[in-house]
Amino acid sequence: MAIIAGTLQIRLAANGRLWRRRSYHRGTMKLYVDRIIDRQVGRNAQLFAQSLSQLEQAESRYPYLRILVSIIEQAHPEWNQAPEKDQHIAQLVQILSDNKLPADEVASVVRVRDEERGYYHD
Repeated sequence: MAIIAGTLQIRLAANGRLWRRRSYHRGTMKLYVDRIIDRQVGRNAQLFAQSLSQLEQAESRYPYLRILVSIIEQAHPEWNQAPEKDQHIAQLVQILSDNKLPADEVASVVRVRDEERGYYHD
C-alpha cells in the first residue's frame, strides 16, 4: 500500500511499520547538438548570435550586435589592446552565428563602440 502526499511517499511494510522515502523529481535537462565554441563567452552568447542572424535588416540587428560585442569584450579583455580587435571579434561572432552574420557589419559595430570611447582605428 502506498500513499503519495506531495513528494513524500509512505508505504506500509510487511511488518506493519511505516516506511518513508523522499521521491526526487528529475528535472529535464536541455541537450544541445552543437558544442560551445568559446567557453569564455558562453552558450547564451552563442545562441544570441544565432538568433541575431534571423533578423533581416542590419538596422534591426545593430542594437543587439552592440550588446553581443559588449559581452565578448568583457569575456576577452586581452583583445582590448589588440591592433585588429575589430577583426578578432567579427570573426568570433561569425563563427558563433554559424557564418550567418557578416563580419564587416560586426567589425563596423566594434569600431563605432571604440570611437565612442575615444579609440580610433586606422
